[in-house]
Amino acid sequence: MKRRSKMLIQIGVAFVIVFSVSTVLLGMLVAVGATRLFLGSKEDMVEQDLIKLYNSFEGLPYRNWAMKYWEQHAEEITEKRTDSNYDPESNETVSKALTFPYTYTDEQLDSLSEEDQLALGTHLYNMTYSMFMHTSFNYQYESAYVIDISEENRGFVFLITDVSMIDNSLGSYMDYDKNEHPAVSAFMSGDYAPFEFEISNVDLLSGQRSYIGYVPLKSDGEVKYAICISYNWTSFSNILISSLATMLLIGLIIGLLTANLLMIFVYNIAIKPLKRASDTVNEYSVNKDSVLLANKLRAIKSKNEVEVLTDEIAKMVEEIDNYNKEITTLATEKERVKAELEFAAKIQSSMLSKNFPVSPVYELFALMDPAKEVGGDFYDFFMIDYNHLGLVIADVSGKGVPASLFMAMSKMNIRNFAGPGITPAETLKAANDAIVADNVNKMFVTVWFGIVELSSGHVCAANAGHEYPVIRRADGEFEVFKDKHSLVLGAINALKTHDYEFDLGQGDILFVYTDGAPEANDKDNNMFGMDRLIESLNKCKDESPSDIISSVHSSIDEFVGAADQFDDLTMMCFKYKGRKKK
Repeated sequence: MKRRSKMLIQIGVAFVIVFSVSTVLLGMLVAVGATRLFLGSKEDMVEQDLIKLYNSFEGLPYRNWAMKYWEQHAEEITEKRTDSNYDPESNETVSKALTFPYTYTDEQLDSLSEEDQLALGTHLYNMTYSMFMHTSFNYQYESAYVIDISEENRGFVFLITDVSMIDNSLGSYMDYDKNEHPAVSAFMSGDYAPFEFEISNVDLLSGQRSYIGYVPLKSDGEVKYAICISYNWTSFSNILISSLATMLLIGLIIGLLTANLLMIFVYNIAIKPLKRASDTVNEYSVNKDSVLLANKLRAIKSKNEVEVLTDEIAKMVEEIDNYNKEITTLATEKERVKAELEFAAKIQSSMLSKNFPVSPVYELFALMDPAKEVGGDFYDFFMIDYNHLGLVIADVSGKGVPASLFMAMSKMNIRNFAGPGITPAETLKAANDAIVADNVNKMFVTVWFGIVELSSGHVCAANAGHEYPVIRRADGEFEVFKDKHSLVLGAINALKTHDYEFDLGQGDILFVYTDGAPEANDKDNNMFGMDRLIESLNKCKDESPSDIISSVHSSIDEFVGAADQFDDLTMMCFKYKGRKKK
């Protein structure tokens, strides 16, 4: 009964987990869809509000002159406009300048006396501030403001309708990260739409997550300023989260109820007949009566796969009596195993791509020569995105079939966790976590993983206990590059990995390898060594990557002679040609 209960629990838990995950994914899809619908309706409303603010701001007399003057005299204007005894409208020059039509040029305004300029700048600011404060009572946004987005005065604040920020409405600066505000980055790059929208994790004013609409303001033909409208994102997201939580709760309750019904059903059609089969097999272990066992097994009728299983077991038991006659087939079986190993070697070889890319930017070649039918070394190369090429070389502990299986898992994990914006160190750390989770045999793998930026030759790499790479500059010799190592993958949890960077110039060559190269032994157990490896590389330093690897491999073979190959030998050679200038 204990075994049957355990199976029921396992099936129930598995069903609940699968059902819960499906519910979560469905909830996420619903949340994303609802968010998109909300944003679509929100953009129309925001555009209308931005148009009204933009038209009002565009109608401001001498706007370009005023914006520049406000930035240069923020303190003086703030002081004057907060002085209850100061009335800029009493200035005759201001009255004349603001008489329609507005005929003063920026040069004429700059030639006014400092007192007249201050009076005019203060009056224009008061006009604009009153206009913005008026709109804040008519629209539904949380705050509206105008900022300078140019490089020289980035973050300068002109106007804020948020009452809590009134004292800082002119002359303050707000620091912002362009990565947090892609709309501002779009304006600065020149590639922007008439209206830009974003969900910002850090709003310029509130510091909270906000939905922000932007409209650019041009000065002298360039976008230097932006009118912004900010909405609180929290209230909407709370509604989505609440709905999703309710959906998940209902889904989990349904999953639990369904799991109970499923367990009852599974018990009757599977567990009960399996228990009868188990009891019958236990009897056979005592009496060794294969005929009785076969008859009892065939008497189990469940009309499903369990019945097929018991029938197959009955056939197997009948064949046990003929087992001794089949001992003579061991030699044939041995040959079959050999053939399977050869087939496994072909499968492993097919995992290592031989189709090396042809590119005007670089040349690449690699070779893996296993010590046995199958090995634990591997190399890999793949495009992470259109401008980044990943290069991997690794060496699994041990040899033979276990190493080859561990190699396949390691290669898959590294490639799966690599991606745009993910550094080599982050990739290796994620791969290590996946390997350690299922590493019951305590195997490990050394890995060197580099990402080459093809447009510049810049390389970001990480080394998990692997051999040092070798680099040859275009006008120099091959030299060992002693990079920073971490521990091997698969050894410990929470592996600390490190990225390091270097640049490849036009004609530079990167050579990476496994320890099968420097540790190759001759018949007297002498090692090939790093000195011979560097010497072999420099003999063919002007050759192509494929010729370099072929030459080094020949040098190792000549040194080893008649001795058996001690370890897997893997090499990869990358030559950076650089992009041709247009």
